[in-house]
Amino acid sequence: MSDWLFLLPTDRVKPLSLDAVDEILLSVKLPHPFVDREQLQKELALSDRWKSIEHICNKSAKAERAKSATAIAKQADVLLDLLLESPVVTLSRHAASVLALSDQARRAVERDVPKPDIAISAFDWLIGHYLASIYKRAFGRDAVTSKHPQTGKVSGPFVRFVESVLQRNNVTKPDGTPYATGSIDGALKRAKKYPVRGQLLPAD
Repeated sequence: MSDWLFLLPTDRVKPLSLDAVDEILLSVKLPHPFVDREQLQKELALSDRWKSIEHICNKSAKAERAKSATAIAKQADVLLDLLLESPVVTLSRHAASVLALSDQARRAVERDVPKPDIAISAFDWLIGHYLASIYKRAFGRDAVTSKHPQTGKVSGPFVRFVESVLQRNNVTKPDGTPYATGSIDGALKRAKKYPVRGQLLPAD
């Protein structure tokens, strides 16, 4: 996600207490030698910013157009393969038109999604880029998840970190329930497919 997200006003953001920051750090159950607690207060105070970030990401017209054009391009490629393999000569003559449609859809994707932008959800960006970067800086480890060998439930230090941050900021699903560990795992995996350019963390 590009840097314009950090142009959102932050003076109205109520920082977490240092006690809350300490609780978040303790929930991870890992040593944290690289932590500036006051900086974390600013970075992890998401409750007032979350709705704005969510709205901007999810309502992006460019992202919606890009998703639509990508779907058209993929379907056109499938149809093109079928036409080229078809024994019916009268059908294969349409291949050139379908190829042109595929090319036009791909150009639309490139036009509607500039290089600095990423067409992923706000939740994926928050988990897989923003919190993952803070986690790595604070604990010196990459953000990864694991599964309990017996229950198969997604777990691990990063999952505990995210759960604690979301809980203390009241960041929930639209129905008010907490995000499941599987949702955190999925967001991290999806976000890893999209590299972030430029400054990830907000400036002081």
